[in-house]
Amino acid sequence: MNRTITSAALTILISSPVFAGGVFADGNELLRRCESKNPVDGMYCAAYIASVHDFASSASKVCKPDSASLGQLTKVVAKYMNDNPTMLHIPATYLATMALADAFPCKP
Repeated sequence: MNRTITSAALTILISSPVFAGGVFADGNELLRRCESKNPVDGMYCAAYIASVHDFASSASKVCKPDSASLGQLTKVVAKYMNDNPTMLHIPATYLATMALADAFPCKP
């Protein structure tokens, strides 16, 4: 299952257009996709957040409980972006990392 999600994530991210400055998506783009009813946008959102989570976890920035699902992570990130509309111009990787780190901080 995880291999399927990872493969889907890579496929979606590799096929996505690169925006100016080498950023795949800013907060506006990620939030649009996360709130879209289009299943492809939903997969993009989940894959993007899964990738950010994996990277942030490996850097000890995010320590989610094993019981937290990808759906929960997606809701956490979308809520963070909705609660902070003045930050949506920031690259989505930063916003997603901040949202996940706030919700699932690592113990020092």
